[in-house]
Parts: sequence; C-alpha cells; structure tokens
Amino acid sequence: MPPAKIIVLPSTIFLAYCLVSQVGAQSAISSEMVRLSNLSVAAMQCSLVAPSESENARLLDIGIESGRKFYELIRQSPEEFKEIWVKIPGPYLRKEGPSVDVLVGRVYGIVGEEMFRLEAKSPDTKPAFMLKEYISRSCKILRL
Repeated sequence: MPPAKIIVLPSTIFLAYCLVSQVGAQSAISSEMVRLSNLSVAAMQCSLVAPSESENARLLDIGIESGRKFYELIRQSPEEFKEIWVKIPGPYLRKEGPSVDVLVGRVYGIVGEEMFRLEAKSPDTKPAFMLKEYISRSCKILRL
C-alpha cells in the first residue's frame, strides 16, 4: 500500500501561525505584568531607604510609572492577570479603585508599612538600616 499523502492548505498554516503567535503574545504580556509589579514594589521599597532626595525621587518615579503600566496591562488583558495572579506581589492584587494613581498610592502605603515594620525589627540604627537595605536590594541599578 502506498504511503498516504498529507496535504497542508495555506489556510491551515495561517491558522497555526495565528494560534502560536497569540500564545507568544499572551505569555509576553503575562511576563510583563509580573516584571512591572515586582519592579514597582522593589523601587518603592528602595525609595524609602534611598541615601539622597534625588535618588528617592528617581526610585519613586520608577515605582509609580511601573505601577501605572502594570494596571494599564491589567485593564487591557484581564484574562492574563487571572492566569498569573499568584506571581504578583500582594499589594498589587487589589485591582479596583477610583483611579490608577489611587491604586498605586495604596500600594506605596502598604510597601511603606512593611518597610517600617522591617526597620523596627532591625537591631541597626536607622541610617545603618537604610544603607544596608539600599545596598542589599541593589537599588542603584533599578531601571524602568
């Protein structure tokens, strides 16, 4: 018996390409959501222990901007968020509020409380704690 011939129609190839590219796009969006939320929290934490006002402002800008972009992605792709919510830092799990800036501000408040609790438990003086945290968190290299 002769081997069976497989005929692949151009429409089948196009459909397969669309499915594969859609999966790739979804995982890229998911990855970006995780990256932005973690970057935002890290930058906010770092802003609280920054050694200067200019560094505090730089880090806070990164934290706020990455938080805004994170919420923008959630609004564009809510289904993606449902798939990766376990990888998102706790303060960013709240998605409802009057505006994105209010939501990001709430995250900053939560992060601040966590950092102050951490500082209270530290045996170091406040300046020593701040410097140690700034260095150990690699705050200087954070970029959006």
